[in-house]
Amino acid sequence: MKRSIGTILVFTMILSFLVGCSGGSSTLSSFNLDKPIESISDERGGIIGSLDTNGIQLEVGENALTKQQNIVVRKATDFKLPDKKQGILLSEPIELFIDQEIKRFDAPIIIKMSLTDDEIKGLKNEDEIWGAYFNGVNWEYIRPTTRDIVNKVLIFETYHFSWFSKAKPTKDQILNNFAQQKAVEQWNNNNNNNVTKKETESLIKEILKNQLGIDSNPTLVEDILVEMVKDDTYISLLNDYAEGNVEGYAQTVAMMAGEKIVDIIKNYPENVSGKILEGVMEHSSKIGTGIQMATYLASGEYTNAMKALSEEIIGNYPLLAMFKTAAEITERQIARWKDQELEAAYQVYRNGVESSVPFWGYSVEKGDFNSLWDQMRGIQTKVLSDAIKDHAARLGVSPDSLGEKVLENIREQAKRDLEDEFKKRFASEAEIERQKQENLKLIEAYNSANLLEKYRLGYTENTDLELRLERLFRIKDMILKDTNARITNNDLPDNKEISPKTIALLTTIWYTGEDGKEEYRQKLIELGYLDPEPETTLMFKYNGVASHVDYTPEYEYEIIGYFLSDISVGEDGNFSQSFGSGKSLKLGESWLFASGATVTLESGSIQGKVDLNTMRGSATVELKWKFFEETGSGLEYQKYDIKRSFKGEATIEPAYSEPNKSRDHVYFGYYGTSIWDIAYTGKEYDPEKQEYFINTSHFKEENAEWGITASYEKIME
Repeated sequence: MKRSIGTILVFTMILSFLVGCSGGSSTLSSFNLDKPIESISDERGGIIGSLDTNGIQLEVGENALTKQQNIVVRKATDFKLPDKKQGILLSEPIELFIDQEIKRFDAPIIIKMSLTDDEIKGLKNEDEIWGAYFNGVNWEYIRPTTRDIVNKVLIFETYHFSWFSKAKPTKDQILNNFAQQKAVEQWNNNNNNNVTKKETESLIKEILKNQLGIDSNPTLVEDILVEMVKDDTYISLLNDYAEGNVEGYAQTVAMMAGEKIVDIIKNYPENVSGKILEGVMEHSSKIGTGIQMATYLASGEYTNAMKALSEEIIGNYPLLAMFKTAAEITERQIARWKDQELEAAYQVYRNGVESSVPFWGYSVEKGDFNSLWDQMRGIQTKVLSDAIKDHAARLGVSPDSLGEKVLENIREQAKRDLEDEFKKRFASEAEIERQKQENLKLIEAYNSANLLEKYRLGYTENTDLELRLERLFRIKDMILKDTNARITNNDLPDNKEISPKTIALLTTIWYTGEDGKEEYRQKLIELGYLDPEPETTLMFKYNGVASHVDYTPEYEYEIIGYFLSDISVGEDGNFSQSFGSGKSLKLGESWLFASGATVTLESGSIQGKVDLNTMRGSATVELKWKFFEETGSGLEYQKYDIKRSFKGEATIEPAYSEPNKSRDHVYFGYYGTSIWDIAYTGKEYDPEKQEYFINTSHFKEENAEWGITASYEKIME
């Protein structure tokens, strides 16, 4: 029968499609597996295959297997290619097989795959290459533990056996996965920070009792706690911890506690708040806060009351230690949902497994947590290990010191807690999906603003796409805090709304360079999210040294701050000040064991810049003065007439120690090189004449590290 050209073309296209979907594609590289590799392995683990010979190598860790097993590595057949919208395979898949009912292991198996020159050549960036796993229905992409382009190897881990390959997910797939993962993390932050909440509740009870004399008022405690934990600032506190700013984390909690306590009390009905204030006044002479705090509350000066209470909290509680433990535990709770293995376990719990290829090695019916828990194997071990660490951290002891009965209780509770988390998440899927869609809108805005383009706006070579997104979402949290707004489709400052497009714009401005922070602040003012600061002149006026206020220098090195006082700062934070001669001070310090020396300024200058928001900066300093001291008369006369100079740097930061901190001082840490040009007059002995006479000698000394931390009051004019 004669066929038409069109029929032949259609038949050819269908045949090509079938070949491409079933495993014979010529565009994929292949592993050197002419015949399967079979290897016996047991509890001791071992190495299977060779990178050089086979292009693939398995490292079975100790105790990954519970008994001796025959492991097979072979080419996969009749495999399905992924949807091109999600990604592509770079190599033909290999099948890892083990003859056991449960396909999961007690410890991860490390998979190493060689990279070919063609695979590397096709990459724009090395972070494009991932591992891939067939879950029985679709291909999923595994974050590698190592991408080593130089040595041409890709490394990832698995707790189960199936089909694996090298792959290149699309950018859209990575973005979609990130939006989902971030939505789960945000849900977890908003609903499951029980550890931080408990520590905060404990802190509030202590403050009310010790600082205000209010004991046994559970309603007040709960009201304050509810207001705190729903505050956007509280929710974003973990960003401080993630950036290593644990002190900032703790202090923000302290400031919030002071604010919320005062706010709740002042908004109670008058008869309720009046009774509370009477109790505060009654106890004010017996508690740490004192009469000033009580007076502020009683007279309605709530801002001053909040500030005074917050300062008392910071000064009287070991917040750093208290919240560091809570933050570490909470961070582990958040990190667990980033683990692909735990995410897979949840998906099995949610959907069950009905596939000839077990999904992530599971065979479980929907909602059957007990069967799921039994099959989790290695990831179960990690969940239990984290639970033991958390319990020990709360007690401040080593995990090794916990008894077997305690450990058993912890393990049982950890299982119940994880099941509860799975149930909570299952009930919150609609909420998580809404959050994911919000995240995708924001990511789309970032993409349109070129914030996801490599080598632009802080996106460096060593940053992969997921890390870039993490940083952008951190900045997003900062913007929401600075604008006191929530993300919507609109820009309505008065309604506390901000759009993804505006967040992307503000992020771009933040990254624009040295003046990015100031331009960012100006843009917030322009958009109406921030009120312009009143035009004021700032001056730094000397008020003491670290740990002392209202202090007049007693020693020579302390006079640096005293002489460099009344430093006027411009609206941009820049300052350049010169100081003329004449300022003089009598010191307690003496070189002659008399009543003290006199120092007199000859000249001084300081130039620098300070960030007017953070009060951090730096400066260069030059200072010259005279040190003069004399005593006695006749042959007992002595005198030091010393020309002094100092040249160095100053670091500027908010006061971090008491009592300067409570006074809202700014520290100038002056350090540099100091020179003594010394003229000493005193009696000397003439051996030829055998008599004493008065003589003057000269010599120099130098100290390369000389200085002091001076404390300045901020004067606004």
